[in-house]
Amino acid sequence: MNVFAWLVVVVFSHALFHFFWYLPSWLRYLTSLDILAIASYTFAISLIESVLLLLGLLVLAALLPGKLLRQHFSTQGVILVWMLSAWALLILSAINFFLPQIVRLQRALPGGELVISLVLFGLVILSVILAPYYLARRQPGFAKGVLALNERASFFLYLYVPLGILGLAVVILRNL
Repeated sequence: MNVFAWLVVVVFSHALFHFFWYLPSWLRYLTSLDILAIASYTFAISLIESVLLLLGLLVLAALLPGKLLRQHFSTQGVILVWMLSAWALLILSAINFFLPQIVRLQRALPGGELVISLVLFGLVILSVILAPYYLARRQPGFAKGVLALNERASFFLYLYVPLGILGLAVVILRNL
């Protein structure tokens, strides 16, 4: 449940950020019902995305050896969600801000050097994801801190999941 709570926090927060980013422009040309419909779709998709991500983590835990993810699923699953969310945010920011420079770099570098750069980047990502696993297993204080934060995330679970279910109901009723 803790892993699902953090998945819900991350996915819904990202969706709500973008919803409120576009809201001022929508207020100029959409009706209130249209904006509520967009919010319903946002909540419904966020709930479905959260459930699918949890299923992916559960499948990963079932496929990997027990020591890697199954034994300490709550702590390590939350750390994995945090790290992947942070990397996704950094990568998306880098793509948005540095895409023209990346395209110029790709044209300037021969193909082999670009492949080496991507492999090194992948190793950095892998090491940053694996470092918290090591900390969670070797440092009991770190694991206790993660579990303490897990309790605080459950509040958002009770807030966002009903909104997601309500949004899903509205989407189903609108499409009947």
